[in-house]
Amino acid sequence: MISIWEPTYIVTDVETTGSNPVKNRITELACVTVRGGEIVSEFSTLINPHQEIPPYVAKMTGISQSMVSVAPDEYEVVDLVKSIFKVKNTVFVAHNVNFDYSFINAFFQRGFIHFDYPRLCTLKLARKLLPRDLKKNVGDLSEYLGIRMKNRHRALIDAKSTAMILTELLHVAEKEHKINTLDELLLFQNKPIYNYKVNDDIARKLAGQLIDIPYSPGIFRFFDEKEKLIYWDYSFNLNQKLKSFFDTHHITSKSILEMTPNIVRIEWEETDSELSALILRERMFKKTNPKTPDEKTLNMFDDEKAISKSTINNSDFIYLQARDNYEKLVDIYLIKNGKLVHQSTIGKKAGLESIKMKIKDIYFDMTNSVNTDFSELQVINKWVEMQNGLGIELQINGLDIESVIHEIQRSIQKAFEIIEPVTHSSLHF
Repeated sequence: MISIWEPTYIVTDVETTGSNPVKNRITELACVTVRGGEIVSEFSTLINPHQEIPPYVAKMTGISQSMVSVAPDEYEVVDLVKSIFKVKNTVFVAHNVNFDYSFINAFFQRGFIHFDYPRLCTLKLARKLLPRDLKKNVGDLSEYLGIRMKNRHRALIDAKSTAMILTELLHVAEKEHKINTLDELLLFQNKPIYNYKVNDDIARKLAGQLIDIPYSPGIFRFFDEKEKLIYWDYSFNLNQKLKSFFDTHHITSKSILEMTPNIVRIEWEETDSELSALILRERMFKKTNPKTPDEKTLNMFDDEKAISKSTINNSDFIYLQARDNYEKLVDIYLIKNGKLVHQSTIGKKAGLESIKMKIKDIYFDMTNSVNTDFSELQVINKWVEMQNGLGIELQINGLDIESVIHEIQRSIQKAFEIIEPVTHSSLHF
C-alpha cells in the first residue's frame, strides 16, 4: 500500500483559449512536482495555440496574442512535458481536475502519446475537508491557508498555490479522517459528503469554551477528563477552525465526531503571526512524536548534510512584508541562526529607531553565535515560499548596522510596490 506521502504529485494548471479540449488550445502550461509534502520542481511555458485568444480570456489571464505568437508550438514542448510525468507513482493533480486533465490528454494525443494517470482533485478534497462556509476557489483557499498570491490566472502561480493547498489537504485528510493510503485518498475524493451532527448535550457543554476563541493563528489542544492530550492541531484562524468542529453541529469527520464525548477541556495558544504558528506546529509535532521521523510536515531535513549550501548561507536574514496600502503597515521578521528571534509591525513611514537596537543586539552581538537550527530554518523557508514573492528577503552579512537600516528603509517602499497590484484587485474567480 502506498502512503499518501509517497506518490509524486504533478500539480498541473493550464490557461486556454476556451473550455473545449478538442476545439480550443493551451496557451500556458505549468507543472509543479510535489513529493513528501514538498515542492521539488517547477516547470511552465507559454504555448502558441495558433488560434485567437478571446478578449475576456486575455484580460483575465494577462496572456496576449503577441505573447503566444513567439511561444513554442505544442510539438516543441510535448517530450519535455512527457518526461515530467515519467516518474514512479505519478498522480495528476489539479483544481477541478477534469478540466486540466482533458486539455493535457488532448495535448498528448495530438503528439501520439498515451496519457493515463490517477487523478486527484483539490477542489473535491477541499469541499470534503474544509469548513462548509469557506469558498473553495484557489484564491480563497490560499487566503485561508496563509498562501499569498500575485498574478492570479497565470498557470505557474495557480499551480504553485494549488500544490501548497494540496499539502495542507493531505494533513487534514490524515489527521481528521484517518486517510493513510493513496487508494483511500483517491476513493475519498469521490465519496458523497456526509455531515455528522454533534450531540446537543456535548455541543452545549463545549460551547462555553468557544466564546473567547481569537481569530488569530495558533495551536489548539483537546484534553479528556484525565487531562490527557487527545488531539491537537494548528490553524491560521483559531476561531474559524474550532467552530467548524462544533458550532455548526455538522462535521464531515467521523473520527472527530467520535472524539467529542471525550473532550473535557479545550486549550489554545495564539501566536502573533502565521509564521510563528507554523514554527509552533513543528515544535508540537516533535514533542508529541519524539521518536517518529517527521517526514510529512514542513521539516524534510534530518541533519546539516541535507541542507543546501545556499540555505546554510541564508540562515541570518531579515524578511519584510507589506500589508495592504490602506493599513500602511509592514511586518519585519528577524531570523538569526535559522530561528525566528523577533518580529515587529511598524508604520510605512515610521522611524526605525525602535527596531534598530533590536537588530544591533541580534545581529551584531557575538554572544548570540550558536549553531544553526536547520529544522526551524526549513519551516521559515517554506513559509517564505508560501508568500510567492510578495515579501523581500534582506541579507545582512557584511553590512554594518547603519547600512542594514538604510536597506530596510529602501525595501519598505519596494515592498508596497510589490503588493499594490494585489491590493487593488479584489476579484476572486
